[in-house]
Amino acid sequence: MFCISLADLSFAECKAFLGKTEYAELRLDLLTLSEDQIEELCSTSTKIIATCRPGKHDDWQRQQILIQAMDAGASYIDIEIENDRYFRKLMMDAAHERNCKVIISYHNYETTPPKRELLETLSIAKYMDADLIKVACQVNEVTDLLALISLYKTGEPVVVLGMGELGKVLRIAAPKFGSPFTFVATSEANATAPGQLSLDKMCKIYELAGF
Repeated sequence: MFCISLADLSFAECKAFLGKTEYAELRLDLLTLSEDQIEELCSTSTKIIATCRPGKHDDWQRQQILIQAMDAGASYIDIEIENDRYFRKLMMDAAHERNCKVIISYHNYETTPPKRELLETLSIAKYMDADLIKVACQVNEVTDLLALISLYKTGEPVVVLGMGELGKVLRIAAPKFGSPFTFVATSEANATAPGQLSLDKMCKIYELAGF
């Protein structure tokens, strides 16, 4: 139900968090790991989501890093919806060859688009043959939350999350709407997205709520 995002940690710290949740996201763009360390982390019983966002590495480097993670046993790779067609096809083909699932992700750090645009985003990701679609948007008002929650009613395999203070509500409730997991941080200070709660805090909330 929880996926812990591992970023800005040492290899030993990453290992210590594995097994605490069913899923773990390796933010390979925010970790400094050797090939052997990536292989060890991806070959555990925890379902690993390998993510390497643009910025630190060029596309060729990102391809090699993600392929290495898949070869080591990663259960998912996460690629951005805005990636160019060549990059996306190469990654999709590599994932299918390795029986690895693909998350197509959309992030909007400023606002939540109208519902019509959100549905178009889902359609595009579905056309790209995503196994799971991730949508994460900045929530500035309650109507944004309603628009995001409505995506769970489409029947598509989605992880829909809110960013920012108001978005925390959806982060907490996402699994109750049908998401296979919701992302949590190793600590509040080490969050990989605005509004991401720590694993400890999320566990306490779920305990108090009786989830």
